[in-house]
Amino acid sequence: MLEKYRTEESIWHWRWPIIVGVVLLVLFGIQMLRVNMRPTVPISAPETRTYTSSGQLVSGEVVVPAADYYAKRIDLNRRAKISGEFRTGDIKSQVSVLVIRESDLDNWRRDLNYNPIAQTGYVPGGKIIHVLEAGAYFLILDNRRNDTSRSIRTDFNLE
Repeated sequence: MLEKYRTEESIWHWRWPIIVGVVLLVLFGIQMLRVNMRPTVPISAPETRTYTSSGQLVSGEVVVPAADYYAKRIDLNRRAKISGEFRTGDIKSQVSVLVIRESDLDNWRRDLNYNPIAQTGYVPGGKIIHVLEAGAYFLILDNRRNDTSRSIRTDFNLE
């Protein structure tokens, strides 16, 4: 009986250090899981921007569907000159060519107020020469007012 009493006393004596040790092990395990969990939101890399290099922007024949347009993005980190010409196959086949800032693109699509950098109006052919400052622009071949597709011979360059 005395031996049983000593065993219970020994266990009773170590009860709090055992409880503290178990709690510390549980907290350590939770911390390890928390630190090593993968983030729920993917970490995105910083945006890399590709700038338009000098040379040909649009060259050759471009077919623009009826009531639609063709847009070429121009992203500049320097001053550059856009120059070029276009021609439709027929004098009755008219399109508009314009250069606008990226910020004006949505307004232009919705036929709201926008400020074109260069614009020809609806004509069978023409030229554009303009110096652009650093920024984002669009060269647009506009066939939105026509009910048939248009084939346009183009030669636009960026210098």
